[in-house]
Amino acid sequence: HVLKKAARGLDRLIEKTPKMARKLFIDGHTEEVVLDKIKEGDSVRVTAGELMPVDGVVYSGDCDVDESLITADAKP
Repeated sequence: HVLKKAARGLDRLIEKTPKMARKLFIDGHTEEVVLDKIKEGDSVRVTAGELMPVDGVVYSGDCDVDESLITADAKP
């Protein structure tokens, strides 16, 4: 039962994972790119309500992140 529940959670996480990211360039413009084009050190723009396409650090603004799909904790 526990393994099935974990597998379902992983399937949901994979289904929800974005396939694209909005890459932020040094001149301030953004471009929609496939995740393979995002490298360590790149910046991406994520707006309110969007799913985070990659791990990262918030450099500007504030955010709350729902990690319940990963942690299996109840939603806040």
